Amino acid sequence: MTSYFNDVFDLNDSKPRSGYFTRFMSDCSFDSLVLISDFTSVEINASRINSASGGGFQKIANASIKYINDKGGLRTKNDHNSILDYDKLSGVNKTPNNMIDYIVFAVRNPSKGLHGFTYGTGYGGVGEPMGNVSEKLSFANGEKYSVENGMMIGVGHYNLKHEPAILVHEFAHGLLGSNAFHTSGGNHYGTYFIKTFIGHQGGYGLFGGGLRSTNGYERWRLGWQSPTNLAYKIAANGVNAEINQKYTGTQTYYLRDFITYGDVIRIKLPYKDNTVSSDQYIWLENHQIGQNQKTDVDVFQYSTFPGLTCIPKGSPGIYSYIQVGKDVIENSDPNLVYPSNETDNLRMINAEGNYNMSYWGTYNDCAGWGYRKTFEYQTANALSGSNDQTEVMNPKFKC
Repeated sequence: MTSYFNDVFDLNDSKPRSGYFTRFMSDCSFDSLVLISDFTSVEINASRINSASGGGFQKIANASIKYINDKGGLRTKNDHNSILDYDKLSGVNKTPNNMIDYIVFAVRNPSKGLHGFTYGTGYGGVGEPMGNVSEKLSFANGEKYSVENGMMIGVGHYNLKHEPAILVHEFAHGLLGSNAFHTSGGNHYGTYFIKTFIGHQGGYGLFGGGLRSTNGYERWRLGWQSPTNLAYKIAANGVNAEINQKYTGTQTYYLRDFITYGDVIRIKLPYKDNTVSSDQYIWLENHQIGQNQKTDVDVFQYSTFPGLTCIPKGSPGIYSYIQVGKDVIENSDPNLVYPSNETDNLRMINAEGNYNMSYWGTYNDCAGWGYRKTFEYQTANALSGSNDQTEVMNPKFKC
């Protein structure tokens, strides 16, 4: 377990970053968000979980904490057993509040009967303020502390660093918002929030997509700026790249690698139906995938899995998407910052365009982990059509 854990998180703030998740978030944030942690491992009977307080995944969290308490309190692998180790810098200018900043409950090989919690399932916002972790964690000094925030994820038997999507996705909820804030393909078919576009989106970002990366929209909302672009919130090679007015003459922008330098261009579209309609923008980014000295950031998921050579890292070039709404970062009215009627508000702009597609069936994917659906482009459909960077729903359902 020690090797497994150290492959995911770093134990301290020293460079270079080694754990996958620590390194991934560090690269996404230009090292302004450095995640360090320690861990403990417990094995508890299903009877303990069944008798714990709460419902569903809450039972798992409460049962795990109670088990640790019953065994004498927290004893981590690397002896970080003080609240001072966990009540630190989880926010901007955070004042210690005598709570544990963040906990990851990683459930190994969960059974389908474990209160609906299965492999691949994840929940963000797991903590006492959200009302889903009532047990307080006991430390060696006998004091008990509440969990401020966290996640619960169902993981398989192999190293989590090779399948980080669920870890990144659930952590992104703590950074950007609830399920109403899904972007870049983060939505699921059962969502009840109002989606911006017809159909499911894809692309890339912290919430999902084939490319394990972040995008300029997320960096802008989170204030993650490159040291070479500090003069402007949206910049390319140190030059203001927020285009919100009509220019005369020629404007030239130099886009360096997005992951390394954070260079982006955002163009505000001038037309709206009325004043209450959401603003719309086009983003342009240069992703030099495979050429930017990044080993497992800004590459296709599973492309770095040991022994798996059938998945390419991705194609370098200019990536573009449209943003609708959600352009308010700070306001006294939370409904303006976190609107519930614009979930999945990013849509990739594909050079091939959008099409109606025909479903051709399924095949075993090259990784041997499941079936993939195959589709073929048919007629052009700019409004509601799909492309290689959007999700396509199989229309052949049996009622």
